[in-house]
Amino acid sequence: MPRAVSEQHVVITGAAKGLGKAIAEAFHAAGAQVALVDYDAAALAELRRELPGSTIYAVDLSDVSATRAAIAAIDAEHPQVDTLVHNAGFLVPQAFAEMTEERWNLTFNVGMQAAYLFTRAYWNRWLAAGSGCGIYVSSNSGIRADWGEAPYAATKHALEGFSSALGLEGTEKGVYTHTVTPGKPMRTPMSEQNYPESLKQRWVEPSELAPAFVYLAGQPDASLSGKRLSAAEIAERAKT
Repeated sequence: MPRAVSEQHVVITGAAKGLGKAIAEAFHAAGAQVALVDYDAAALAELRRELPGSTIYAVDLSDVSATRAAIAAIDAEHPQVDTLVHNAGFLVPQAFAEMTEERWNLTFNVGMQAAYLFTRAYWNRWLAAGSGCGIYVSSNSGIRADWGEAPYAATKHALEGFSSALGLEGTEKGVYTHTVTPGKPMRTPMSEQNYPESLKQRWVEPSELAPAFVYLAGQPDASLSGKRLSAAEIAERAKT
């Protein structure tokens, strides 16, 4: 059984803005000790002032060596991580014909390689403890792609498969994994740049969806492990 959220240590990537910030605020409000990871050092510092007791780690997750160093730094302050929320992602639509290897690697490393590195750091500890939770933020791009999304869609598809496979290995041992999509159009800095007006007219604030992540971390349900979930639907369940 997992510890109560109020007793958990939670790592959140892409935590400085948008959905990641809302998730950090929700876990902090629930009493968790939060480790916040993002490339934007100034935004992280501001968030730490808003969330007393939080720890921050400014890192470029496209840099594998820097990511490993950040994981080591987190270990020094949070030796028992109970929940990982991998929210970080990078999307700038671009035709594949014009795409550089650098852009491909940046997108994939932030979205998938970092997910692997963080999960790898905690997986065996979770298995030994008989509890742990990995939550990976996906999107519609995890099942279909829009124009210019080759590396981003590949990353989200990879996250879907990663979580599903880990669910097969971990669920019976009390370690749960989930990919979570918003379930509704969501207002974030990324969506402000990429959403068409039709979606912007009906988007919701990330704070409406963040309770879903706290619920999944604190309510063990083997039937949800390894599954693709809607944050909007889980947030509604959290209200009951």
